[in-house]
Amino acid sequence: LDLIDKTSENDAGNYNCYFYESLKKYHDKNIVTIGYNASRAQQHLKVINSIKDRCHHLDNYVLIFPLTYGVEDDSYINEIRAETEGLNTVFLERYMSDFEIAYLRMKTDIFIQVQITDAFSMSMQEHMYAGNRVITGSWLKYQELTSEGAFVEQVDSIDEIGELLVRPLLSVGEKNHNRNIIHKLSNWTSVIDGWERLGRK
Repeated sequence: LDLIDKTSENDAGNYNCYFYESLKKYHDKNIVTIGYNASRAQQHLKVINSIKDRCHHLDNYVLIFPLTYGVEDDSYINEIRAETEGLNTVFLERYMSDFEIAYLRMKTDIFIQVQITDAFSMSMQEHMYAGNRVITGSWLKYQELTSEGAFVEQVDSIDEIGELLVRPLLSVGEKNHNRNIIHKLSNWTSVIDGWERLGRK
């Protein structure tokens, strides 16, 4: 979270961000990051099919697939590549530094998180902190976010995702609200006292 605060566009060249040029050429597109690892549990193929079937302005988007870990077999990645043929895509398969992860969060406009199960992953929190519009599954019960009134869109079916992409991105007020929630829940300056108290027990 602290690195997201410090990251700027100018840093990308200085830190030799390996996918900087890939994103730069899509400067006029909405950047959609789908999942955060290569596991089948992320349900990439269902998301892709929904986008292809229900989004009528596909050229306005570039789909980013972070596939740097959780690889179960290469055949699944090949399936993802086959399903996205002809679309604007960037596949991230190399190790990413902390800066590169922060840069991806900052550049993403929409983050889609509809894996089968989740325990409030830090990846999703970072995307929220960076101001992304988040689409997630209603079967993933994020009570911490619900109770705080976070701006997160929930779908009951992955089929709904494609037609949701055209909705507006978050306003400045909505971004700041989500940012404050994540800061309260997970930033070290917010949680360190609780950790210290726990350590003394």
